[in-house]
Amino acid sequence: MKMPMLIIWSGTKVKRKAIDMAKKLLDLFCGGGGAAKGYHDAGFEVVGVDNKPQPHYPYKMIVADAIPPAYTNWYGTQFMELIS
Repeated sequence: MKMPMLIIWSGTKVKRKAIDMAKKLLDLFCGGGGAAKGYHDAGFEVVGVDNKPQPHYPYKMIVADAIPPAYTNWYGTQFMELIS
């Protein structure tokens, strides 16, 4: 099976680069990693994101807000109504 190629045009040169087609998943609001375990078992490379450290999360993890405060402030009550 051929690897998919990305063609990059930079000025006068054309570069070809192989694309890694591995399944990747960003697990927002990851908590302890229950859902991530299922995704990992299904073949995904999982990275968790939560706003609090999760010491027992079994995969790579980023401690950050999944929805930045600036976004919620920009849309205000409309955004909060949408997610509640």
